[in-house]
Amino acid sequence: MLGNRRRQLAVLYLLTCDTDEWVSLANLARWITAVTTDSSLDAATGSDYHNIKESLRHTHLPTLADAGAITYDADRTRLTPSDTLPFLGRLLFHLLIVSTATDKDMT
Repeated sequence: MLGNRRRQLAVLYLLTCDTDEWVSLANLARWITAVTTDSSLDAATGSDYHNIKESLRHTHLPTLADAGAITYDADRTRLTPSDTLPFLGRLLFHLLIVSTATDKDMT
């Protein structure tokens, strides 16, 4: 589940949110677009934004919801982190550290 870059970025973004805070799909998609295209939030528009937003809507957010990491209201295109998201965040950080260490060992 954490092998996908967009899900990783969604988890990182949501770690900054309160569990009682609803986040719009549009804001999450715009932030992920800005990060992946190395642009500002204002410039995070166009086809990259729409592609990311649709993949979040149809694939990545349902996957995170099925894992219990978020509550996803698809009808209102909003989500909120669950109480288990911090555990998923710690797991992600561990995987990133191990991956970085492995990459350094291979050079």
